[in-house]
Amino acid sequence: MSLDDKTIMDLASQLGISADKKSTMAKAKSFEKKSDAELVSEIMKLKEKLNQSNIPYEKQMAAVKSLMPMMNAEQRARLEKIIALLR
Repeated sequence: MSLDDKTIMDLASQLGISADKKSTMAKAKSFEKKSDAELVSEIMKLKEKLNQSNIPYEKQMAAVKSLMPMMNAEQRARLEKIIALLR
């Protein structure tokens, strides 16, 4: 899956994360080379931050699921596993 600048910034905005374009893109690029275990760890950290910011769970899941149309079948399956971990 390739995310463009607009998609990443829109997702950050949906989650109530304020960031500039450069730092957001750098963070997104850093995830490309991580293993599934590393990604799950990063997602759990993000989930904790969102919970501390009082972002409703439903909004968190809607933002994550909004990525699915840009993914291939394998990526969608992996994201479904991650969503299951977040429940």
